[in-house]
Amino acid sequence: MMLKSSNLNIQQISDELNFKSQSFFGKYFKKLTGMSPKAFRNSR
Repeated sequence: MMLKSSNLNIQQISDELNFKSQSFFGKYFKKLTGMSPKAFRNSR
């Protein structure tokens, strides 16, 4: 939801959600959704 509704960059979102790194957030996100956070954001 943060990717679709905010102007925060992916690093800021991963920090807000307490992921240890943007890379870890990206891998976790891709495992759940099948796409990267950037691709998900651009698919709106």
